[in-house]
Amino acid sequence: MQVEIEPQTLEWVKSELSKMVDPVKLKIFTQKDNCEYCNAIVELSNQLAALTPKIEIEKCDCGADDPTAKKYSIDKHPAILVHGKDEFKVRWFGIPIGFEFSVFIQDIVVASTGETGLDEEIKVLLRALDRPVQIQVFTVPTCPKCPRMVRTAHDFAFFNRNITADAVEAHEFWELATKWHVFETPRTVINDKVELVGVVGEKELAEMLLSLT
Repeated sequence: MQVEIEPQTLEWVKSELSKMVDPVKLKIFTQKDNCEYCNAIVELSNQLAALTPKIEIEKCDCGADDPTAKKYSIDKHPAILVHGKDEFKVRWFGIPIGFEFSVFIQDIVVASTGETGLDEEIKVLLRALDRPVQIQVFTVPTCPKCPRMVRTAHDFAFFNRNITADAVEAHEFWELATKWHVFETPRTVINDKVELVGVVGEKELAEMLLSLT
């Protein structure tokens, strides 16, 4: 799969990346076998890194048993971790294209600036979350509602390091999507227990996370 950013979109990307403050590292996990989009995800990331010296690419061509993959709990490929000054638990499984591309770019900016844009009311709720929580948001590139759910989950993970937030491309990981009955997107799974269909507001999601701890 060849990745090409359209000229109009490229101008928007340049404008967004100009907001970066601190460097961001994209940790990319690929493997040689059974990974249809691994090369594409590297190509896309390299194109972004070519636009600004503030993006660094670190690639691990490794399986799930590799020590680095184990350190970051990477059990499927391809994967991207978005790190700033801190190692945030903001992760992409599958290539972030289509409607999800804008969220990926926003992730880079948030990791760089530390500014999520969350309301103070939401921050107060999230500060009370003191136990590990995993949020998996299943998406497809053609889903116009998915970016909002991914944005919320990722902003939560940027703000509170107890939260791991994954955007999972359902077509690429169809076995996992089948397990969680992903017949429509976005579909969100929390701690492998709670399943949500559609878009959930920030306050509702934050209160739900607190109720699980």
